[in-house]
Amino acid sequence: MERFVDEKEAAQISGMSRYWFQKRRCTGGGPPYIKINGHAVRYPLKELVDWINGQGLRKHTSQHNPEPRQSQKTGKTMLLRRIVNGAERVQLIEA
Repeated sequence: MERFVDEKEAAQISGMSRYWFQKRRCTGGGPPYIKINGHAVRYPLKELVDWINGQGLRKHTSQHNPEPRQSQKTGKTMLLRRIVNGAERVQLIEA
């Protein structure tokens, strides 16, 4: 079964604020989400991690086309956060 996280968990995983997620749901540009019973917002964990890893790496603030990160197919049971070459990587791994 697919795991979903709430806004608070998504903020902790990504390092963004809850307000950032709220704003991106209105303006676009954030990760995919669902609403349960038209009220409770949830983010599919795998898609959230894929979205984070798909943001690309920038070497400076004026770089418009970030280098794509390599996506890895992984399991859904455990979240791994690590630093690779100075950039945080988030991925799901099988336990």
